[in-house]
Amino acid sequence: MIELKNLHIGYSESILECENIKLECGEVYVLVGKNGIGKSTLLKTLSKQISAKSGQILLEGKEIRQVSTSELPKLLSFVPIHFPHMDYVRAREFISAGRAPYTNAMGK
Repeated sequence: MIELKNLHIGYSESILECENIKLECGEVYVLVGKNGIGKSTLLKTLSKQISAKSGQILLEGKEIRQVSTSELPKLLSFVPIHFPHMDYVRAREFISAGRAPYTNAMGK
């Protein structure tokens, strides 16, 4: 489960605020909004590419700041739309990139 508690995200100022949101495992969620509303910033914050301005992100009940770099990909995978050096790959290969913590270098 992913929980967002009083989360404020952005760069120089907050662009997105999430009061209390719970995302259950095994469910499918869609992130929709206008350009510049904070969708990519939220995903970058969830994957620890950038820090939240304030609030908490809990992954399986554990504060994301306490989740190690090696443990994070086992709890959450994030494959950005612009993935370097992967211009010509099949959809299966692209999605499999999120499984890297569980596979060898060849994805097996």
